[in-house]
Amino acid sequence: MLVEGLLLFVIGGLLAMMFPGLEPGPLDNYTVCTPQGRYSKHVIEANLQERTEAGPRLPAHLIAFSDNGAGDLLCFDTTRPEGAEYPVVWWNHEMGEDQEPESAASSFLDWIEQTLKEMAAE
Repeated sequence: MLVEGLLLFVIGGLLAMMFPGLEPGPLDNYTVCTPQGRYSKHVIEANLQERTEAGPRLPAHLIAFSDNGAGDLLCFDTTRPEGAEYPVVWWNHEMGEDQEPESAASSFLDWIEQTLKEMAAE
């Protein structure tokens, strides 16, 4: 649990640096923030909801940390560790539970780098 908490704290801090216009959520760094506004939803609460209430249900091996605002989720795929890193994948909310998530980056740092390059190009 300590590692998960630390990981979520780091993710919250990195996302805040990447998107300086976004303020931390009202609860703490784990609160989900998006360009569309703030949610009062803890990232763990969001993952539990995606596993129990959403359709298709998010598999236990995917840990969602962001979304695209339209329902698709960016997740760590814990079934495919590459050393100490987990690849980042897209979970498509319009496909079935048996889908193979689309690769977004080989690691979280690679995803951040790609995102920053895309933002700089805009």
